[in-house]
Amino acid sequence: MPRQAEKVRWNSDLAKESMETPMRKVSRRLWFAPGLLALGMCACAVFYVSNSEKVRFVIITPGNPVIVIGGVQQFALNVTFVDGVVTQPDPTSGVWTSSNSSVAVVNSQGQATGVKAGTAVITGTYKGVSGSTVLAVNAASSVNFRVSGSASTLKVSFLKTGRNFSYVLNPADDTIAVYGSGGLQGQDRLESVVSVAPGHSPGWLAIGPSGRFLYVANHGSANISVFVIDPATGRLGSVPGSPFDVGGGVWAVAVESSGRMLSVMDFNASSAKEFQVEAASGAVELWR
Repeated sequence: MPRQAEKVRWNSDLAKESMETPMRKVSRRLWFAPGLLALGMCACAVFYVSNSEKVRFVIITPGNPVIVIGGVQQFALNVTFVDGVVTQPDPTSGVWTSSNSSVAVVNSQGQATGVKAGTAVITGTYKGVSGSTVLAVNAASSVNFRVSGSASTLKVSFLKTGRNFSYVLNPADDTIAVYGSGGLQGQDRLESVVSVAPGHSPGWLAIGPSGRFLYVANHGSANISVFVIDPATGRLGSVPGSPFDVGGGVWAVAVESSGRMLSVMDFNASSAKEFQVEAASGAVELWR
């Protein structure tokens, strides 16, 4: 298989610096998922506040999305500090650029608008460190879903079924919670919860350009869980062979815009590993 051009760019002024995988946890707070307070439940996703000013790398989410001409895509800054803390600062705190303004323009809030069919590299810079992803702009008939959100929460709208779902990481109990719209008082309702076991500590979410597969970087077990998405119910089904070993640490994942390649970033690495994606099943294997 010919090598695919790398679509996700991992940039850092500290990329070559050797360090141990961070274990320090500071200043934690709990995040409550919409609708769960009324049910007396806590999503138990734990976030941390960094006590370091040094940015390890910046990753833009969602990775490699597809929108229609005239459509709007909201991007998020996912900032990893050298102590391993990940934050999602307000998009206005970064500097945003488009490599091809004739295809897509991006404003100071990280919102990109499709101008004509084609692709543009969208770059977000935070404290001097940049991350990039490719935005594809297509005709409306070829776009099946919309996605927004961060590495820990992805919001997906399936255009053909008219259903909207949110996928939320719960690293404390090794699960992903699926929420659907239409609950009481307009709140999201809990649809299902799926385990990543034998994976541990899910830490990063990515969805492929077809909208069929959800990829999860498991920080605690250094592997990747893959699930098939039911666009009617939002439920996640198992993919044979999941979780997949990546031959080392895994911090973040992103699917290349064609859906044929998966980029995997290790916290200590200076570049991403590339894996082939099997189109029918979503299974991955190391590209050689």
